[in-house]
Amino acid sequence: MKDREKHHKKLSGARWTAVVTAMSFALTVVFSFLAESVTNSASILLSVLILLLLIAISIFADIIGTAVTVCDPAPLVAMSSRRVKGAKSALRLIRNNEKVASICCDVIGDICGIVTGAATTAIVYMIMSAASGSSETLRLWISIIISACVACLTIGGKAFGKTVAHKKSKSIVFTIGRIMSVADKGDK
Repeated sequence: MKDREKHHKKLSGARWTAVVTAMSFALTVVFSFLAESVTNSASILLSVLILLLLIAISIFADIIGTAVTVCDPAPLVAMSSRRVKGAKSALRLIRNNEKVASICCDVIGDICGIVTGAATTAIVYMIMSAASGSSETLRLWISIIISACVACLTIGGKAFGKTVAHKKSKSIVFTIGRIMSVADKGDK
């Protein structure tokens, strides 16, 4: 019996890896296509707004992934027993916290990081083209400062988000559960 359970867990882990890998590929194609399409034909201002949106998505996904892993299920179990809408979905997130954290923190976070890097490169290129008469040293510093600002916003935002996720995990998980419950007919 134990050998069968081990085999099932191993097979389940292999399936999960395949699903996450395929999901990563598909999401990267979509995010990259959208970001490249817009930044290649957009103004610097619109490109910067898209870059900020990608950073915000990455931070928000990280908050969800962290909140799901640290959330105490007890209050949500009580809410579920009182049939509070969204509590069952929130509990499902907590029960699958490893997968939710993997999707939010790793898949979405890493994809946004990669696409953010490409968008940053496009913005730097636009600025360099506009400042074509500038010295090579100035152009180098512009590139370094923009990259540092993007890294600072991403890392600082995620650090702040983790603090919020730890302090407000129940509220965050319950809110996501309520949003999910709209599509889930079993969560009333």
